[in-house]
Amino acid sequence: MATESVEIREDFTTADGHRIRYIEAGEGFPLLLLNGRDALLSGEQWRINMPALSQAAHVYAIDVLGYGKSDLPTSGYTFDTFVEMLRGFMDSLGIERADVGGQSLGGWFAALFAWRYPERVRKLLLVGNAGANLQGPPAPTEWAPPEKDYIRERMVWAYGDNIEVPDEAIDELYELARRPGRGEAWLALIQATHDMEQRQKYLLLDKLPEVQAPTLIVWGSNPTAIGLEHAHSQHEALPNSRLAIIEGGSHSAQGIRPREFEREVVAFLREPA
Repeated sequence: MATESVEIREDFTTADGHRIRYIEAGEGFPLLLLNGRDALLSGEQWRINMPALSQAAHVYAIDVLGYGKSDLPTSGYTFDTFVEMLRGFMDSLGIERADVGGQSLGGWFAALFAWRYPERVRKLLLVGNAGANLQGPPAPTEWAPPEKDYIRERMVWAYGDNIEVPDEAIDELYELARRPGRGEAWLALIQATHDMEQRQKYLLLDKLPEVQAPTLIVWGSNPTAIGLEHAHSQHEALPNSRLAIIEGGSHSAQGIRPREFEREVVAFLREPA
């Protein structure tokens, strides 16, 4: 798999009234990627994979609303908020149709987007995604900005020894965790996505049978957050899906087993739609 250095560019756009940050690389058909649930995540989650994925797509890794350097509203979140953010992102950049994917909570949003706007999704990529489990993990009710030692521990959890994490990167995450409104925004979006009425309304198992886009579901063989049974239940519910289980991978298979993940995804992207 090609992993040579590629130019990764940072930019901002306005999507559904919100300022959204993203990084991009490559040329060709667009692939839009959404980050997962953890408060420290952003589009940077996918940087490790972008040199390889950009050989097969124009990759846009998005800081989901409420994360990273994107706007941090402290109220007003629903599942619709994130679906419409993605639609607005595509509209703002003139992207009519794309491959769409996400990890964990971001995968839930991507799947809902494919369900609501099927004409705008060519292929769907779901990585250890939430949405098939009605009862999610406990929703935090308090926020304390993490210290640098904890941030480094989370980077090791997500990437193992696959990347170097220089002090400058830790410093940047430390400062991002202290952006005004950071804690309030994350708690608000987590409370919204853990609301049982909302989760029942947007449960994926009720909607995936209607999604016709070719779908690749990627799961680690050692999931640490969402069990393999949810990978199988979504594979069974999706009429045009393939399940790839990455040996030794965790909830963040793209970080712990990046080369295996990239081989699966690049092959999927290059298949005729």
